[in-house]
Amino acid sequence: MSRKYIIFLLFLILFITTIASAQVFEVVNDTPIPTFNPTAMATPVITTITTIPPVLEKLSQTFHGGARYADGNPILPGSIITTKDQYGNILTNYTIREIGQYGSSKPYGDKMVVSIFKNQSDRTSRTSIIFVNFFIDDIRARDSSTFKVGEDTEFDILLPIAKPTPIPTTTIPTPIPTTISTPVQTSNVSVQRVITPTPVSPPTSDEIFPGTDNMTLVIYGIVGTVILIFGMFIIVVIQSYLMNKSNRDDSLGPENK
Repeated sequence: MSRKYIIFLLFLILFITTIASAQVFEVVNDTPIPTFNPTAMATPVITTITTIPPVLEKLSQTFHGGARYADGNPILPGSIITTKDQYGNILTNYTIREIGQYGSSKPYGDKMVVSIFKNQSDRTSRTSIIFVNFFIDDIRARDSSTFKVGEDTEFDILLPIAKPTPIPTTTIPTPIPTTISTPVQTSNVSVQRVITPTPVSPPTSDEIFPGTDNMTLVIYGIVGTVILIFGMFIIVVIQSYLMNKSNRDDSLGPENK
């Protein structure tokens, strides 16, 4: 009997332990487990914004006509025409090629083109009125013209001044600098000896032999005379000696032999 109670008690203890373990397991499963989530670092994003400039429409008008001073004199070629709007913006530059005339009235001839850019957000739009002011060599003309898109306008430019008189220029000769040379004294002075040749005079009529004077000829004559006399004297002495010897021999006769 005691063995039955012991087995029953063991089953009861096992049953209670099983129920308690199930409760503990459920409680553990219901408790949230904390997790570690690292804070994400913000990554900088570089964004390149490309600004595309608006496409502006170019509006043009052509001009041609005369170019003169107030006194009627024509403006010479080479002068530069500059056009500006009423706000001071330069519209075009044009060089005059013919005397008193710019551009051509022919449909396909040379024209002065004045251009502006259309922009709906400012005052240069198609609906705005643009006045074209003309300047020749920075001198403003008397009148202005209204800008009209696509038209070929004949406009005479008249300056409010008379033709300027050119100022004669006087050319001043440039003086030539005079260089005065100062002699430099040096310790070594070289003296050049100049030998002047003596002119040889031709023999006159008094000279017998060229190159000898009269005194030399006199001496030569005296010496020659003395030698001649001495020679003649020797000859006479020898001849006298021979004659005396011959006479002496004749006087002795043949017996003297």
